[in-house]
Amino acid sequence: MAAPKGNRFWEMRSKHGRDRLFETPDLLWEAACEYFGWCDENPLIETDFKGKDADEVHIPRIRAYTLQGLCLYLDCNAGYFTDFETALKEDDTETAEDFSRVITRIRETIFTQKFEGAAAGLLNANIISRDLGLVDRKDMTTAGRGLSQMKIEVVDPATAENLRKLQNTQSLEESRKLQNPQPSRHPQPLESSPQPQQSQSSNPQEPANFQSPTSPQELPEPPSPQASLNPQTPGGHADE
Repeated sequence: MAAPKGNRFWEMRSKHGRDRLFETPDLLWEAACEYFGWCDENPLIETDFKGKDADEVHIPRIRAYTLQGLCLYLDCNAGYFTDFETALKEDDTETAEDFSRVITRIRETIFTQKFEGAAAGLLNANIISRDLGLVDRKDMTTAGRGLSQMKIEVVDPATAENLRKLQNTQSLEESRKLQNPQPSRHPQPLESSPQPQQSQSSNPQEPANFQSPTSPQELPEPPSPQASLNPQTPGGHADE
């Protein structure tokens, strides 16, 4: 089918009405195939410039199938489509089972086209992987519980002996570290020693316990020469 003028995909509508589309599974599958065919016949166009003269070129790119795009084509929204799919689970009629098979086939077709396009490099792999829920996740828990210890049994005797020696070596090193702990690299704070009491001195530059020398006025007078030549006798008289 021809694309609308200007490749305006949001103006696309199924030739059947929305209410009629959801009356029979065959009409729904026919409208879905029309949407898939329109996507294949109307690829996305990338404009680029090639060559030394920068010639404008138009490169067709694959258009990914989406559930939202299908809903636009069916003249409904994704919520309406999801609610219709959920209501089928509570219906046990044969028509409901046929609708469920058609909707499952539609979802699988959209998934396959996206996955194959991303795997071939025709679509952005990061965007498609997140859209399809294929993001690599590592779950380290089991149903909300922590992982239990894993027991590994070595069958090869030589490997088991080497593993035993390695375990013994590690045990000896750990015991040595416990017996001879390495001193801490961080310096310990020094204990504060009591400061000596400084003597009170009028001169702040004098050290503690410093005695100033006797001034010249306080020195004793030297003995006179006469006293040294005429020593006094006992009784206080000089010898004649």
